[in-house]
This record gives sequence, structure tokens and C-alpha cells, in this order.
Amino acid sequence: SDFVKNEENKKWLIDLLDTAAIDLIDSKYVIKGLFNKEIAVKIERFFKDESFKTAAKAFAKKIITLIFDKPNIAKQTKSFEDLISTLLIESKDELNVLIDEIAKQLKANPNILDEITNNVVERFNKKFHFDANDKENIKYMFSNLLSSFNEVKNKDKFAMLILNALFKSEKTNENYVDDVFERVIYGLLNPASLNSVGNKNHELLFEILGFIPTNIDNKEKYVSGIKTFVFSYLKSNIKAANFTFEEFRKNLLKLTQNLLANNDNAVNSQTKEIILDAINKMLDNFLEYKSLFYDVIKNLSGFLVFQKITNYLDKNNLSSLVLAENPQYKNIEEFTEAMFKNSYDILNNEIFANSLKQMFKHIINNSENYKFDNIAQFVNKILANGNENNLKNVISSIFQKTSQNVELTNQLASIFKVWLKKETNTTLTNEELNKIKNYVAELILNVPNSELFTKLFENVVKKAKELDSKTQYDFKDMSDAFKDIFSDNFLLNNNPQI
Repeated sequence: SDFVKNEENKKWLIDLLDTAAIDLIDSKYVIKGLFNKEIAVKIERFFKDESFKTAAKAFAKKIITLIFDKPNIAKQTKSFEDLISTLLIESKDELNVLIDEIAKQLKANPNILDEITNNVVERFNKKFHFDANDKENIKYMFSNLLSSFNEVKNKDKFAMLILNALFKSEKTNENYVDDVFERVIYGLLNPASLNSVGNKNHELLFEILGFIPTNIDNKEKYVSGIKTFVFSYLKSNIKAANFTFEEFRKNLLKLTQNLLANNDNAVNSQTKEIILDAINKMLDNFLEYKSLFYDVIKNLSGFLVFQKITNYLDKNNLSSLVLAENPQYKNIEEFTEAMFKNSYDILNNEIFANSLKQMFKHIINNSENYKFDNIAQFVNKILANGNENNLKNVISSIFQKTSQNVELTNQLASIFKVWLKKETNTTLTNEELNKIKNYVAELILNVPNSELFTKLFENVVKKAKELDSKTQYDFKDMSDAFKDIFSDNFLLNNNPQI
């Protein structure tokens, strides 16, 4: 307005608002307005310290001055969150001083630090149910993180993330504090959710995972606390249904891209260690019976494979014959249900799990070889690095466990036996059937050691490297590139060893 355009009037108004802001800070109304009573009571104690009050007042004055000196800020921002972020960016120096003061106050008031830490951990404990040792490690981690937060490189950007979560949450909600925590964590994992400055490519997530306080007594305990907390959060929040949502799949892909791209070396060795620990634990969890992965595979294979087996047996009047060979099952659905469980045993074992863990370890520790723009490129890069990333052992473990799966072999053999009897009127004796089973099991076991498999694997790796030399390619390009390899390798003229 014309009133504000006058420099004397503007100065008078800024001084007035500055005085009002100081009075608000002194009265602690701002703290009570931003935080719920439980947290506000603790933070109010900081205002007994003059250096903290000075930092808070300087920050408030900077915000007020910006509003008047740069009125276009409000006009150019699209939302209230954008406005807050812009103001905080412009007042970065004052904000950092205030964060430094908060950390100083926490160190100077260990009782307050303990109260806040215990409050935070107990809130998460209600949801995650930590055991006693894990709970102590997590308390140690949070206590050191809060009191050393001034050492975090992008502490101002973390403050913006937290403030955005505060403004988005409903303070009237009795679960307000829990909601803010959830929003902050989700904001780290999904940058778009809080429109977070400085976290467009998960930089803040990688930084906080890789942060270690300077003067920490027990680094191992601190890192252990992070590992336990990360796994507990993922285990509690990742469900099979998540993968049906496009937003979840896109963000998971984006997170993987950013992790492997490692822009500006945001991912340090500690970050990799913590992420690998989470992957290993989630993998063990996924491969358990009745797990997330189990449900996904069961639904997919039930529709694509086992339902078709059931339909085939029913349609060809083989169901009663199969059940006669397998009297322990009441009906054919129970038989095929057991087939799935026995098939899942191929994946639910230590050999397969450890092979996958070694492959993921190579991918993350050699991320420069796995940067990708789309999922097809990622899959192809895994194939292209097959000689280094343990892919061959992953495949071998599947063949090994398949050959040792007696229950599944018996089920398949009983289907083959009744089919052969019906189609050719040939009856196999138990001795003949056992010879066939043993032969097939030995054949499957030796596939990874065969000349055919070795040649096929080498050709796939070679072709994948050739394809990877291109700037852009997709699954169609991969299909075109690999189809000739498979046809050539299984032609008898080219491979007499078959």
C-alpha cells in the first residue's frame, strides 16, 4: 500500500511488529501456538536463557523484515507451505543460529533432553514394540541426534521439513505429535509429500542416515539404534497392498534411482550399511510364510499357475486319480495349495536369501554400475554385471532347492503318473517312478554346472553389456536383443550337448 511504500512508515510498522513479536516470544504464546501443551511446557524452559531468546527474536525480526522488504515473496508463492519455505530460505543464517541454540540448550539441560527423548521413543514403542535392548539403543540414538543436530550439514532444510509437517498437521488432534512424526518420516521417504526444499532427490534421508555426531561415546550403539528404527518403521508400514498403488511404486523406483545415482556423494558408507541392513532384514521378513512377499506371490501364482493346474485336472477328470495317489489331501484345491507352499520352499531358505543379499550388497556398493532411467535399464544392468554380482549363485540356489524339494517332486510325479496312465494306458511302477524322479532331480541340480547353462549365461551377460552401451532402451529392446540368444542356445544343431 501507499502507507507502507513510505520508508518512515514502513520502518515504524516493522519496529512495531518487531516489538510485538518480542512480546509474543517473551510470553511464549508462539510456542504454545505452534506446539501442543506437552511439548510446549518443555521448550518454554529454554527461554530462561538469554542467548536463546536473542536468537529467537533475531529470527522473528528477520521474517518480519522480509515480509515488508520483499512483498513479492507472498505473491509469487503458490501455497502457504511454499511461503514458509521461501521465508526460511531467506532467513537461513538466523534459522541456523536458532537451531544451534536449541542444540546447546538440550546439551545444557540433560533432564529436558531425557524427557523429550523418552517421550519420542515411547510414542514409537507403542506402535513398533521394541525389545529392551533395541529400545535403549534407539533412545541413545535419538538423544545424541537431538543434542548434536547443530552439526547436521543441512539442518535448516530439516527444520523446514519439520515446520511443514507442523503446519500440515491438525494441532487439535489428540494424536497431533504422532502425526507430525509420521509426516516428517514420510516426508524424508517421499519428498513430494511435504514439498521439501533440499530433499527433491532424497538428500535429507541419505544425510540423516549417514550422520554421526562428533563427540559420540558409542558409534556402534548409535548406528544400531538407527538400523532398528528403520527396520521397525518399514516392517510396520510396508504392506502387500502398497505395491498396488502407483504413487508407492513410483516413489520406490525414485528412491532406488537416487540411491544408486548418489548425486553429490550424498550416500556415504554408513548410509549404505544401514540401507543394506534394512534390505537384508526385510528380505528375511518377505520370504517368511504368510509374509508380504508370500501373499503377493501366492496371489499371482494362484491365478497364473495353480488355478490353471486345478482347472486342467478337473476338466480332464484327473482330480480323483491324483487324490487317490495323495490321500492326505481332502480335495484338489488343498492339493494345489500344498503345491504352492512346497514351491515357495524354493525361495524360503537360507541359501537363496544369502545369495540375494550378496547381490544387493554388490549393487549398492558398486552403485556407479547400476545407474538407470527406467526399470528395464536396471534389470539389464543386473544382467550385464552378472559375473560380478552373484547372479549366477542366485539362479543356482533355485535349481539346487528345486532338486531337493521332495514333497513338490512327489506331487508333480503323481500328476505325471495319472496323466500317463490316462493318455497312454501306461502304468508306472513305484520303482520306475522313483528312477524318473531321481533322474529329473539330478538333472535339475546339474543345470547350473552344465556347458549349456554356462554358454547361455555368458551370452546373456555379453548381450546385456552391448545393450547397456545405448543411451536409451526399454523392455521391448531387451526382448528383441535376447530372443535370438535363447533360440540359438536351444537349437540342437548349435548345441549337440543337449
